[in-house]
Amino acid sequence: MMLFTERLKIIPLTVDQMVTWVEDASVLGHQLGCHLQPVGHLAHFVRKQAHKALMAGDDWRLCAIWLIIRADDRLCVGSCSFKNLPDLGRTVEIGYALNDGFEGHGYMTEAIKAVCEWGLAHPNVYMIKAETETFNKKSENVLKKVGFALFRQGETNLWGLSSAGSSNNRKGSRATAR
Repeated sequence: MMLFTERLKIIPLTVDQMVTWVEDASVLGHQLGCHLQPVGHLAHFVRKQAHKALMAGDDWRLCAIWLIIRADDRLCVGSCSFKNLPDLGRTVEIGYALNDGFEGHGYMTEAIKAVCEWGLAHPNVYMIKAETETFNKKSENVLKKVGFALFRQGETNLWGLSSAGSSNNRKGSRATAR
């Protein structure tokens, strides 16, 4: 299963694919038919998410890293993931990173909107939260455009998007899953 938006293909990596990405990005890029950057300093995080996905069983996509691929030239522009399985309140936290040189084109907003729609459609997810540094206005703008509401301000800001009425907040093209 992948998500498709107007400009993007968003692929949840299996456990094996996450391990392959850490070991050799060019091999995974060849398998997926896209251009990937090496994991680099994120290798520990990718391994940790692979382990969580392995332990999650059928819900592995809730712990997978999702690659954000630009459809027209098959370049990986970034990635995102839910950091853990839902807690008892049916809440997951999303994190995301845009590769250098792809800022200002709306790719992350488009991807996060699609992944959040998918996440909120999952029966075990009621709310998606995100945490931002107070100085990270670009990340906050992504969340605002997707429909997240600010819940707490401090050294870091906590944002939330719930399945209750959230579809009214999210404008723009809808993603399709295939």
